[in-house]
Amino acid sequence: MAQHETDEPSGLARFAIPEGAPVPPLSADLVSDFEAAAKRQDEELQGGDEEE
Repeated sequence: MAQHETDEPSGLARFAIPEGAPVPPLSADLVSDFEAAAKRQDEELQGGDEEE
């Protein structure tokens, strides 16, 4: 049997809208979820070590 993979995308990929799909209206929850995911991705890319 093949190993089961999740169909749920992770990170910012979960906000992608397939080409040709109708664009859903933005909600405050969606915007805050996107901002939180973008912040987490930025922190991961920077290794959590920011220089000031």
